[in-house]
Amino acid sequence: MISFLLDATVIFCYHKITSHLDFGICTRTPEDFQYDASWIASLPCEQRPHIIFDDGYEDTFEVAYPILDALGLRASLFVITNWIGKPNHWDANFFGTFQHISLCHLRQLAAAGWEIGSHGATHRALTTLSRHALRQDSWGLNTT
Repeated sequence: MISFLLDATVIFCYHKITSHLDFGICTRTPEDFQYDASWIASLPCEQRPHIIFDDGYEDTFEVAYPILDALGLRASLFVITNWIGKPNHWDANFFGTFQHISLCHLRQLAAAGWEIGSHGATHRALTTLSRHALRQDSWGLNTT
């Protein structure tokens, strides 16, 4: 988890909620995430941080969503549009890949009040792209 302050709004950013061994940043075990979410829910509404999930892994739906839903909390999810429903191939993980969230589960999160946003189409380092390539990746044009 990474937390940061943006115009006096605290944001908690997560990548994966999993018990699998992972060397990625912003990964929490389900137990640790339950602790985080319970603490957030105990705060007055105006003091609660905004919860966001980066990349759009399936465990956001399978693990984080039920925990947050039981506490009456919602979050924002930023997905890599060309990787919806596909396994991830870029994480430094020697123990397997992680599945990205399915379109069906994205729709269920949106219906439950979650904010769904784009994290680009391909997960390339946007600061290294030409203006043309950045436009293509941002809009998901011919990037498959």
